[in-house]
Amino acid sequence: MSQPIAYGIDFGTSNSSIAVSYRRQVAPLDGLTDPGVPSLLYLDDVGLELVGDTAAQQYLLGSDPTQNRLMSSLKSFLADDLFTKTASWGRTWSLEDLTKFILRHLKRQADERLNADVKRVLIGYPVVFVGAEGDRFETLQALALKRLEKAARLAGFKEVEFLDEPTAALYHDDLTSGINVALDFGAGTFDISIVQYRSRPRRATEVLATNGIAIGGDRFDCAVFKME
Repeated sequence: MSQPIAYGIDFGTSNSSIAVSYRRQVAPLDGLTDPGVPSLLYLDDVGLELVGDTAAQQYLLGSDPTQNRLMSSLKSFLADDLFTKTASWGRTWSLEDLTKFILRHLKRQADERLNADVKRVLIGYPVVFVGAEGDRFETLQALALKRLEKAARLAGFKEVEFLDEPTAALYHDDLTSGINVALDFGAGTFDISIVQYRSRPRRATEVLATNGIAIGGDRFDCAVFKME
């Protein structure tokens, strides 16, 4: 098989995944693609940085909650211009730093499997980030993408591109000619993309419309936990 040329990453609110692109095909990377890695980050006072299931397991082993932190749903804060950094044990992390840990974990795990150092990445993003709704949509949406790009570069990528998540789901070869719709109900947002797909005379995908709203699984989880 030829050398990998890029990764595709879905940085999700609850789970994140990565796949690899070659010149003529796209391939999954076993469990890194499906089911992916929980978007959990563990930090502690001795400098340990863990991602995914290992992060949760290490947190549960801790006996002193003041000496460790478990973070989740970082994606939901990317469009929050009031959240710029956090600090513990005399150390400070920007939101980009925190996001970097998860993206870097995915890259390192994929690189190890492929014996490569892939520098290009295509990252999916919600049509509307949590917190970007309303009059300041363009400003806050741009802020979230800027932060995500910086995090990707901190994680070791040199070339970073983006594609909205529901449209990305419609870029494959088994679509039916005509209008196709993707509905993406995630932990943070609910997005939709409508595309016109033509298989003849040449394959072509035209995006007709996209939209999104910040209603996702996290809100349902909160409602369940608040019920008496």
